Amino acid sequence: MAKITIASTHHLSELMSDQVALCLLRETHFRVFECDNSLYEIDGLLKKKRVDVLIVTVKSATHLQHMRNIIHHYPKLKIVITGINNRDVIFEYIQLGVKGHFADDMSEELLKRAIKVLHQGEVWFDRELSAKVLAMFIGQSAAADYSASHPLLSDREMEVMECVSRGMKNRAISEALFITESTVKTHLYKIYDKLGVKDRMSAVLKMKAW
Repeated sequence: MAKITIASTHHLSELMSDQVALCLLRETHFRVFECDNSLYEIDGLLKKKRVDVLIVTVKSATHLQHMRNIIHHYPKLKIVITGINNRDVIFEYIQLGVKGHFADDMSEELLKRAIKVLHQGEVWFDRELSAKVLAMFIGQSAAADYSASHPLLSDREMEVMECVSRGMKNRAISEALFITESTVKTHLYKIYDKLGVKDRMSAVLKMKAW
């Protein structure tokens, strides 16, 4: 069986118990590398070594651009985040393409299983996050089908209208789509103009009538 190469942006003993860290380092099916938590260090490691799973420590949403760059340059890499428990922030990373989230208290056996699952091309999230991810993809699929039958609006405008149809206000839409409220308003003005209506209720009714 080929070894699974794992890279961690912190020493494993800083992310998990010494017992679990030692288990990973001694696991015959794993090859483990450690590096500093910086784009320069990570990029340098990925250029020199073949890495299957990258465990990145994040503390807030300030690392989003950092992560976006890594995913852009290494699209086949399975990236997992750890060090954070805020589900809204975790979901932002998921939307970028992160494949999993490791809790701080994961057991030795669960961690080994998670890494093998990720290596096989699957994802690793708890039930609540998995449900949220599934809902996101279902929503994207529905928006794509809706957009195909209503080519007048762009994909992003269709996403905005999907939120509007659920009764969401501008602020909620901006948070759901990770755009500013002013951008939401701009999209709505364009939508109204394209549909020939003056408000969101008229827009929703017109789209349902199509």
